[in-house]
Amino acid sequence: MKAGWCNTVEKFLQIDEDVITNNLKKNDFEQFSRNSSPQQISAWKNSIKILKNEFKNLTNLAKYTIIFEYMLPREGGRRPDVILLSKNHVLIFEFKDYNIVKNSHLDQVSAYSKDIKTYHHLSHSMSVTPILISTGWNGTKHKIDDVNVVNKNEIGSFVNELICELLSEAPFPQLEMEP
Repeated sequence: MKAGWCNTVEKFLQIDEDVITNNLKKNDFEQFSRNSSPQQISAWKNSIKILKNEFKNLTNLAKYTIIFEYMLPREGGRRPDVILLSKNHVLIFEFKDYNIVKNSHLDQVSAYSKDIKTYHHLSHSMSVTPILISTGWNGTKHKIDDVNVVNKNEIGSFVNELICELLSEAPFPQLEMEP
């Protein structure tokens, strides 16, 4: 699996954000033969900080796998920012450092969701949920077409609601990469 960083959510909460960011930079260089831009590094750090804050009080998430910058096979470098996996559910997060919700961002995360649902045989029978987080937007969560639009302070409660619905499921086999 080609990804910038992958481990359990429990490990994610324990590992320093610089370790994750350095892995993401290394992966970016290995995949694209380029150094990560300052804007990209800032976006990674921001999303890591937000997720660590939002996931720290969610006890059930220690069973789940989190993947940063998963490279979609045969997609020319397209990568959802974050994927959260369980046995029967895939949550696809796309972070945008904007204070508005743009149609192009909705289209992007929706396309990631459809590609994973359609072209990854393990997810054919899974629920796949696209989630857009515009980090400067302060509106309340809502759905536009198939995309859940969630502000950065509602991620934990939104995910917790989904997990509670799926509480009886077993966790997805955990995938781990070196820190």
